[in-house]
Amino acid sequence: MAEAKKIELMSYKKKGKTKKKEPEKNPIETIPADKRPPSYLNAEQKKLYTFYASRLIALGILADIDTWTLASFCKAFTEWKSISKLIDAFKVDPEDFRSLDNYKKLSIEQNRWYKQMRELGSDMGLNITSRCRLKLPDDDKEQENKFLQFIE
Repeated sequence: MAEAKKIELMSYKKKGKTKKKEPEKNPIETIPADKRPPSYLNAEQKKLYTFYASRLIALGILADIDTWTLASFCKAFTEWKSISKLIDAFKVDPEDFRSLDNYKKLSIEQNRWYKQMRELGSDMGLNITSRCRLKLPDDDKEQENKFLQFIE
């Protein structure tokens, strides 16, 4: 009798759909990031970078490959802040269509930087909803201990 061939899970199909392989449980090893900001940031952006980097490193979620994301967030934040200051100082005259048009352009630019800032911040866990979704390295240990305490 012929031996049955082993079929890998990735290649097994059922009704035209490939079954997905379960994700591995082993965490990916990364090099921790340095608190020093990239050289291409200005002084205000470097301060902001150092502020957030120190906190994200303490949580254990900032790796060296993530530094450009944090730097981009800092750039977007400072751009949004500067445009917001311009808008606050801008005097809109309803009779003057040019001032109204300039105000609309500034508002569109402010919204663009806000969206970029929010998206990058969400990637880094800088808002409440993204932090709730983050899986921190120590979470597995706590869940295992709670489960063992429940059984005993």
